[in-house]
Amino acid sequence: PHLALKNFEGLDLGKMDKTSDSGLASYVAGQIDRSLSWKDVKWLQTITKLPILVKGVLTAEDTRLALHCGAAGVIVSNHGARQLDYVSVTINALEEVVTAAQGRVPVFLDGGVRRGTDVLKALAL
Repeated sequence: PHLALKNFEGLDLGKMDKTSDSGLASYVAGQIDRSLSWKDVKWLQTITKLPILVKGVLTAEDTRLALHCGAAGVIVSNHGARQLDYVSVTINALEEVVTAAQGRVPVFLDGGVRRGTDVLKALAL
């Protein structure tokens, strides 16, 4: 009774206890818009003059898609890898993404740096 999900206060969580698996995981999964696609990057460009960065890029394919859709840069990120088993560590994906970007846009790294040699690797790319 003394524990609370402060981040979820005031939200309709009525279905959380009516699932056969993790109620919290089901709730969070229901908050994700599965209709999002690369077309949305192009749409965003029609409503803003701000540069659009695509976060969550881990592969050369996604890098090329982001560039094709007009992204001004990419952020190599696995979003903390808290929800996905076996997702790539960002420092390991960095070289592939940088190579695919071919210097056309900035490539940023969101985490995955655990030691000084990781910093050197990232700076060298």
